[in-house]
Amino acid sequence: MRQITLKQIGYRMEGTATLKLWGGGIGDIEMTPWEVRGTLTKSKLLNGINDAKFGCESILYAHIRIYELFYGGYVEFLDSIDLAEDRCNGK
Repeated sequence: MRQITLKQIGYRMEGTATLKLWGGGIGDIEMTPWEVRGTLTKSKLLNGINDAKFGCESILYAHIRIYELFYGGYVEFLDSIDLAEDRCNGK
């Protein structure tokens, strides 16, 4: 039987964000996925939260799915987190 060893190279994040729109509306959008090579830190995770270049007054809420990223493009689900407005805007 053949055995393959995978080496982890980082993390991939994706998810949805609830936006406070200019003019007072609220809407949900799929964030542009982002990757972190090496160690995942709190600041690297928070800095990736985005509005998919839509443009908004602020991000009210984010649901983030975190995947482990391996050489060759293999990804494996690790965890998911939910962040409120005070965490989504870089704090």
